[in-house]
Amino acid sequence: ILAVSWEEWWTYDGISGPSFWGLINPDWNLCNQGKRQSPIDIQPKNILFDPNLKDIDITQNKIDGTLENSGHGIVFTLETSINDMINISGGPLAYNYPIHSVAFHFGLNDDGGSEHLIDGRRFPGEIQILGYNADLYENLSLAVQHPNGLVGISILMEIGDLSNPEIRRMTNRLPNIQFGGQTSHLTDVFMAGFLPASGFMTYEGSMTEPGCQETITWILMNRPIYITDNQIFSLRKLMQGEKSDPRAPLGGNFRPIQALNGRTIRTNIMLGHKDQDKNCPTLHKNLEFK
Repeated sequence: ILAVSWEEWWTYDGISGPSFWGLINPDWNLCNQGKRQSPIDIQPKNILFDPNLKDIDITQNKIDGTLENSGHGIVFTLETSINDMINISGGPLAYNYPIHSVAFHFGLNDDGGSEHLIDGRRFPGEIQILGYNADLYENLSLAVQHPNGLVGISILMEIGDLSNPEIRRMTNRLPNIQFGGQTSHLTDVFMAGFLPASGFMTYEGSMTEPGCQETITWILMNRPIYITDNQIFSLRKLMQGEKSDPRAPLGGNFRPIQALNGRTIRTNIMLGHKDQDKNCPTLHKNLEFK
């Protein structure tokens, strides 16, 4: 009997796409039935200022890792040991979360590519930094199944004339990972360089791929990270399959927006004074997106 590899089988479109994730594998039923799913559309009217939110702390060291075309996206997996972790703490987090990996989501055109939306707008791409709770759990596989298990830091991508240096280093390696399964080794990556600001929004949500586990605290940074036209064009040339069977382009790897279902979105961004006119769009002035 041939074993079915569910990891290979799901996609972002068609009969194995997001609408069917919760149907094709019983272990993924949260994808269809969960009430705290991600991504979401961050609407200004739903955001509350929380003065108790601290700044996010991230280890300032550099780290080596492997950049891979997974067939579902581009993933940079860190090479870490117990004495060599890039740790995330602070913000809404009560525990320490070493970074496990960084995922790239992007579209096939400038109209969309990000998973999260800001006030109805989808950005050309999104970088997601994934960390696991090392205070409570031994590894990512355990943490993803349990409360307070994961943190996801979302940085939305915007097209610009000058790109972020760490993005530039990774996109320079894209010709080496043109097809699914290909990898490229990177050294001395400065993870803190991905964080463009200290302002953020946060909510409790889920993984954005199967099995959609509702164990992740999302932190969305208040400024975009910049990527050039040439760099995003290089991303759009990547393919899902192996060289002998490239299948479809890798782009368009984003899950549709999920219902908020009454969840609170908190921010450390000062939204304005309470005596201002209630229709004054203070958040639009303070959210530093174009």
